Amino acid sequence: LGPLPPTWERLGTRDLTRASHRAAQQQTATAAGRDRPGYRAPTTDEERKLVTIWEEVLGFSPIGVDDSFFEVGGDSLSAISVMLHMRKHGLDEATCRSVFRGRTIAELARKDAASPTADAMLDSPILRTNLVVNAARGILVLLVLLAHWSPGVVERIPALKEYFPLLYPVFGMGTPGFGIVFGITIGYTYYSMALERPNLLWQRVRFGAGFVGGAILILGLSNLATHDVRSATDFFNMFYSVLDYYFFGILSIPLILGLLKRFPSFIVGCLTLSALCFGIDLLLHTHVSPLRGTGPLELGKLILAAKYGYFNMTGGVLLGTAIGYLLYAHRGKTFLVPLLVAAGLALPLSGIAVSLALDQSHVWLETSSFVHFWKWLTYSGFVLLLLAALSAVIGSGAGLSRPTRHLLFVFGSLGQLALFAYVGHALVIPIKDLLLMPGVPYPVALAIPMLGFFVSLFVLGRKVYRLNYA
Repeated sequence: LGPLPPTWERLGTRDLTRASHRAAQQQTATAAGRDRPGYRAPTTDEERKLVTIWEEVLGFSPIGVDDSFFEVGGDSLSAISVMLHMRKHGLDEATCRSVFRGRTIAELARKDAASPTADAMLDSPILRTNLVVNAARGILVLLVLLAHWSPGVVERIPALKEYFPLLYPVFGMGTPGFGIVFGITIGYTYYSMALERPNLLWQRVRFGAGFVGGAILILGLSNLATHDVRSATDFFNMFYSVLDYYFFGILSIPLILGLLKRFPSFIVGCLTLSALCFGIDLLLHTHVSPLRGTGPLELGKLILAAKYGYFNMTGGVLLGTAIGYLLYAHRGKTFLVPLLVAAGLALPLSGIAVSLALDQSHVWLETSSFVHFWKWLTYSGFVLLLLAALSAVIGSGAGLSRPTRHLLFVFGSLGQLALFAYVGHALVIPIKDLLLMPGVPYPVALAIPMLGFFVSLFVLGRKVYRLNYA
């Protein structure tokens, strides 16, 4: 990055406060950024205004006028934030929405590209890959909803009940599939964020952990109100659900990425840590899971060694992280789709072969209390095939029919609300149980939270669709 700033030479490193240390680092990074190839400084008032807004939201500088928002590492959440800041500074809606189309600051300032068509976003490899990732997230969120809610429907239809075990391999992918999607987000979005804008990463971590933590609290209080609690162990167990993993998993993102940076190859690091997590999980499942704890110890045991325990889920999440990094590193490359197909076929075949070799193939048609590592391999392969299919379809760009494009954009909008959808659907049954307590009829008690969930998802999804794709 060049010589130390004069401030460092004058004060010495021992006398630097944290604030001045950060300022000196920022000054050095800014100077280096201005020397990077392709950087062009703003020259008009409109360009300077846009650069200032983007730098404030993303937390780093310099940003040049030939940079587009996603090329400098922006994501959907920060794009919404920058759009709101632009509106606050008097920019019209069409200009603000063009951020989502990958327009550069120079184009936004000229306003000659302020109203692009939806097809325009399919011209950019970055935006196409963003759509692939978000559409896959949206499809897998729907699978989670089906996996968690369909058993209750099937149980009330005797003709279907006896055939339901045949669907276990599909519906069993719900929670693991979302874990893989969570990992894809880490590898595709948070990896570059950790390298370039660690402060923004911590903002995302705090927001995500706070959102999930609030849901865990609501879920726990609902369980306390609707269950017979006779001991401290019962009390703490009321706060256990798979959401507990995502609370700790989100908090672990900086640690995971820090560990992965120590490996010479990011993907090798993901696979190594994944294997380590699955090994630890097997030990916990064998030796710790059978033990009976008391009070908070039992809750800790569940978080670590239950079916969706921390290490089991993290092992699968790391597989998704490798997939996300693969998409990030090779977006726009012609060999990406064949690579995804090859890996997507190899992993399920490997998973099935391992299950046969271990004489555990019967587990596919059972509601197992343990998610074997070969299931994670198989599910990861299916996710890769889904990504390959979406990449091939979206890669055709403007050749897509209007209904196909609309459907992809709907899935993409849902994918951007994946965390909200996952947390929201987990609160439907607890709210239903609360409504049953004062005597609300069962159909009404179930309809109220479910209707509220779908209406909220529709309203937010429509807003995201209009911002991103309309």
